[in-house]
Amino acid sequence: SSKKYSKAERDKITSETGASISETSKISGSALSLTSLDKYFYDSLDMLTDGFLNPAFEKDVLDVLYKSLESSVHEISNEPQSCLSYNINEFLYKNHPYDVKVFVVPDSLENITKENMEALHERIISPENIIVAASGNIDSKKLIKKLNKTLGKLSKKTEQKLSESETSAAEISPVVISDFSDVMIENSSTKGTGFAMRVFSTPSQTDKDFLAFSIAMDMYSDVLFNVVREHYGACYSVSASFIGSKSSYGGEYVYQISDLKNFRKYADEALSYMKNGMLVDFFDEKGNAKLIPVKDRLLSYKNKYIASSYESAQSSHSEAFRLWYNILQFNDIERDEKLFSELYLLTSDDVVSAFNRYMNPDRGKWFVVYGEK
Repeated sequence: SSKKYSKAERDKITSETGASISETSKISGSALSLTSLDKYFYDSLDMLTDGFLNPAFEKDVLDVLYKSLESSVHEISNEPQSCLSYNINEFLYKNHPYDVKVFVVPDSLENITKENMEALHERIISPENIIVAASGNIDSKKLIKKLNKTLGKLSKKTEQKLSESETSAAEISPVVISDFSDVMIENSSTKGTGFAMRVFSTPSQTDKDFLAFSIAMDMYSDVLFNVVREHYGACYSVSASFIGSKSSYGGEYVYQISDLKNFRKYADEALSYMKNGMLVDFFDEKGNAKLIPVKDRLLSYKNKYIASSYESAQSSHSEAFRLWYNILQFNDIERDEKLFSELYLLTSDDVVSAFNRYMNPDRGKWFVVYGEK
């Protein structure tokens, strides 16, 4: 919302110009972003900055927001994948600096009031809490001149600066899993199937193993699919995921399980291939796995990593997001570019060793969402 532009005016501008304003939230910070054609950029920018500095918290906007939030809370309880993700995060980040949600949970609804949002906004709007990242066909001097008329007029509010615990703690400890018993979650929406993830603590984004482990998990995702899905047909889909952060976790995610009795055994089989430095190309008609050494496919996975990184930064919006995230997380605007130079130095031994350091069957914890039967 915006005091200068009513909802009708904002709708008119976005409809006529194709501009859009969106938001994203990470544990370390949030962003309000604008995407616009060059021709309409500065008109749209004025709408963005006024909404950021002077939100009106209009009743009709808040009413729509509250309905949306109630719906998303309902989804956590009823949608199996959301239920799974929520329970994993609750367990892994209990009493941890990352025990904070970038989505609404049932306990938060009553705190989301106009008064509380206004008070929080007052504390956030201070220059030491704000980063601006821009990308595109932009005259930087003109942009700075424009911003100096709005954001540039903000004065420091030292006494209201967000505390360290509200932004990013100086030391973020890694995820530690000490209880390896299964967590079984019954969900009435999961009829005749199941959703599961076995989680492991994994290297942080600043760890020396991060890049090697990222490549390993990309490889492992293909091994899992070829074993659990293609060979045994135990689920609709399966992949290896890796939530990279200062306190990371990752593991196998099994989607719409049809063989609830054996899927974990099949996942262990896939894990054993990768731990021995082998990828599964296919299974022959006798059910024997055709194995390929990691070193024989390493270059193609390196190229895939680079291609996917550049593909995700093809638009001006995604490039601005990349700059913002690099500064927010690492205080290094060229963080990912530096990773590329390190990538070519990786060996297959690096990849397999990093994988084996973290992905051990007896050090993982299964979370399973299942139906009544």
